[in-house]
Amino acid sequence: MSTGLWIVIELITNAIESYIMLDFVIQYLGYKTKEKKWKYFKWLFWGMLFVEITFFTLPSKVEFFSALASMTICFIFSLLCLQGEKWQKCFTSVFTVILDAATSVIAGGFCSIIFDSSWYTSTTERNVRRIFLLILSKVLYFYLSRL
Repeated sequence: MSTGLWIVIELITNAIESYIMLDFVIQYLGYKTKEKKWKYFKWLFWGMLFVEITFFTLPSKVEFFSALASMTICFIFSLLCLQGEKWQKCFTSVFTVILDAATSVIAGGFCSIIFDSSWYTSTTERNVRRIFLLILSKVLYFYLSRL
């Protein structure tokens, strides 16, 4: 698969992941008021999550720090724009990132069983199996974030 096409697939996946992550926090807590200004903040913070996920999760050595950065972005967004107590804002920010990681691990394990390959191979190769894994993990993340 060509590098350019693969980059587009990864960017689309990262955009979807960023949206689900932020939307979960919004759905759980709700905006402070019905003013439109919160929508602008949503897109600003979505962009911050997108950039963070796209550029800081590439090297696996910084994956932990990337997760912390995602949690921090969601938490700051919730502090500025959403209802609820600080502990609720912290909980939802941490929970959405953990849910994303858990669905990726579950989908990766499922794909490695189906395709009889290692988990590492399922998550690093650039082929149809990886596209299936990306779709499965984001659909699972979306579904579980709506329960």
